[in-house]
Amino acid sequence: MKVLKLTDEISKIQGSFRDRKKLSEEEERLAVGKWETRNDYIVLTIVFSALSLEAYINNYAIERLSKSYLKNYLDKLDLVSKWIIIPRIVTGQQLDPGSEPIQNLGWLINQRNNLVHFKTKKVKSGQFEASHFLWPVQAEKALDTVRIVVLALKGIDKTLNVDWLPSDKLSQYLKKTLK
Repeated sequence: MKVLKLTDEISKIQGSFRDRKKLSEEEERLAVGKWETRNDYIVLTIVFSALSLEAYINNYAIERLSKSYLKNYLDKLDLVSKWIIIPRIVTGQQLDPGSEPIQNLGWLINQRNNLVHFKTKKVKSGQFEASHFLWPVQAEKALDTVRIVVLALKGIDKTLNVDWLPSDKLSQYLKKTLK
């Protein structure tokens, strides 16, 4: 994953900084560029993971119900509600609102909204928190959320084709949460 490679390169530059107490202008420029590129990848991963889940559940509704049914009755629902209600209409069963897949979906939507509807906030020096930054684990969790939400739907709709889903390749984040 490019995000992790960039994170390693940033760490090496930071290690160089700790050893010498000062970065050269070139090292500083490289570090900032890599940091920005890494953040771009994280933002894209989070936003497109949320978009893919919305497109997936909408397509599922169109295939199992109809385009007009989706447009007339379901399209205005929020994304979590779509993932609960549409499977219930189609299969008679729903995803559990308290389950990990739905909770992770809520997290993903929140992350996406924070990025897409960003509000500038002044933070005084020394008052930074980890939540003020983007971290590779957020990108991993976003990708894992796509996997586990679609697999949860497969659990109640056995006809669902999930061959496209790389479910055998769990990220470090998902491996930790499954332990």
